[in-house]
Amino acid sequence: MLKWYVTVVVTLLALLGALGTAEVRALDKVKVGYLAAISFAPIFIAMDLKYYAEEGLETELLRFASGTKMMAPIAAGEIDAAAGGSSAGLFNSIAQGMDVFIVADKGQVRPGYGWANFLLVRKDLVPLVKEKGIKALEGMTDCLWGKGGISDYSVYYHLKHLGSSLEKFKSVFMAPPKQFQAWQSKACAIGNAAEPWGVRAEDAGLAVRYQSQDEVPEMATTQVAVIMYSGKFVRERRDTAQKWMNAYIKAVRHFNDKGMNDAKILEILQKYTEVPAELIRKTKPLYLPADGSIYLPSLEHQLAWFKLMGFTKADASLARALDDSFRKAAVAKLSGK
Repeated sequence: MLKWYVTVVVTLLALLGALGTAEVRALDKVKVGYLAAISFAPIFIAMDLKYYAEEGLETELLRFASGTKMMAPIAAGEIDAAAGGSSAGLFNSIAQGMDVFIVADKGQVRPGYGWANFLLVRKDLVPLVKEKGIKALEGMTDCLWGKGGISDYSVYYHLKHLGSSLEKFKSVFMAPPKQFQAWQSKACAIGNAAEPWGVRAEDAGLAVRYQSQDEVPEMATTQVAVIMYSGKFVRERRDTAQKWMNAYIKAVRHFNDKGMNDAKILEILQKYTEVPAELIRKTKPLYLPADGSIYLPSLEHQLAWFKLMGFTKADASLARALDDSFRKAAVAKLSGK
């Protein structure tokens, strides 16, 4: 009798295990390009708090060096979604009719919310800049994230605001982790960074967040980064794309409700960015509109600059590339409409 009972229990446990495995396998996977930056907080939150799982989804994060490098894979449908800064690559993709849609906000600068694209000055050069101005560093090297990215745009206006210009510096391009090595070897005089890279450079005694983006009139309100969907994802897996957005907007609301210094949010950000929570507390605040809406005038301003600088040759129809339907449907669902 006991042997029969044990056999039944083992069989039931095996069946339950198989069902659990089947359930995990049944999750619809969404491949998302990302950077280890604080502005990815809603994506990290939605993963950690199981918002995607609640929608029957699994998000696979694929790390890139910059938003610019995500454009070819998303246009080809190799990744389903991407979240990164606006760039010449984005605008050129739109102008060429490539299969990419802007579907939601992923971080803005507003007055008092200057978390992105600081002008960093190497710490040992700060006294010289304070005495003689930024012109004293002309001819030296500036370290930017990626050529044709929003880092070019932001440093251009930072330097203009301080009485200098981008062409008077030697620009080199590297991902934030490599910038740390460049600061340490004193290869860079100035640079740019979004949080948490700004506070990390400052905490390490390598550079100073000399000027924040919201201190520069042309950039005080800037659409820094966006959520993009591949055309293939939109057409072939529209229901999945909507579910992903539902979870994303829910996480945006959670972030705004709790705030950056909430213990759980700090824990999540530390986990995904590998930056200690005590450093994250020191970062400049991030602005995320509760409805996930894009600030289109800022993208139009950036597009005009990229055309002026020769990064973008053709006219890009931002209206053609903007698909608001997923974001609006997610907001309506959360509002119970």
